[in-house]
Amino acid sequence: MSSSSLGIINDACTSFDNNGQGKLLPRKKNDKYSSTYVQHNRLSRYTTALANCVPVRFKKIPGSQIPLDKIGLLSSVSFSWINEYIKVGYKNGLRDKPLPSISTQESCQVNGSRIDTLWHNHVVERGQAGASVPRIAWHFVKTRVLVSSFIYFLGMLIALTSPIIVLQKIIRATEDRVNMTSTLDKNTTTSINSTSANNTFRNISKNFKHEIIMDQVIIFSHIGILISAEIVSYFLIAWSASLNLRTATRLRSACLTLAYKKLIKSSIRFNAPVHQV
Repeated sequence: MSSSSLGIINDACTSFDNNGQGKLLPRKKNDKYSSTYVQHNRLSRYTTALANCVPVRFKKIPGSQIPLDKIGLLSSVSFSWINEYIKVGYKNGLRDKPLPSISTQESCQVNGSRIDTLWHNHVVERGQAGASVPRIAWHFVKTRVLVSSFIYFLGMLIALTSPIIVLQKIIRATEDRVNMTSTLDKNTTTSINSTSANNTFRNISKNFKHEIIMDQVIIFSHIGILISAEIVSYFLIAWSASLNLRTATRLRSACLTLAYKKLIKSSIRFNAPVHQV
């Protein structure tokens, strides 16, 4: 190979390294996110994730992307936003409504630049021989995995402890009501035979009836608490699954971007087509 050809290849590699993701993944001018990832430890990087915790959003924002960042938490966890596409697909076969594109937060532009920066810093720290792709992948998804694991653990804890605590109180209240009812029946039989104890029996029966009503209120309130706890536990488990799906999508986009970037860089460096690398 001539020296001029080597110079052209070296210039191309240098240009690719300097421009990075911008040459590989062109972006629109009106795009919200920059292709350059800036690593920082400020809490502002969780602003978008915290904005997705809004329970309900009544204003519908139009767009051609999957509306995961534009809908409320309840709609995101229950996947109710898919109903629109299911109805249209059932009626017209999605002829008039095309499928949406991937959300910006799960795109290669955002996640590819981030994992590329993490990989570069990891190689600088440990060297090319000591670099570990699983370690970088874990660092990439660590926060989201820990948060989703905590949410899942909380949901399972509520699902396991609520029947143990609430059912025990329901059983005790039911037993107390049965004992009071049997005692009231015995006192009724005694009062029929003894007319002198009618006034005392009336006062006792009023107290018993009041306690029976209170026991019924306790039973029904604890049943409502038990149902609410089950709903909350199922919601937390579904929320954890939704977070894990988005985390897996982001990791997939980041790994594909990094792999394609390495392939294109290798094809330029060794003067070979991409499909032969």
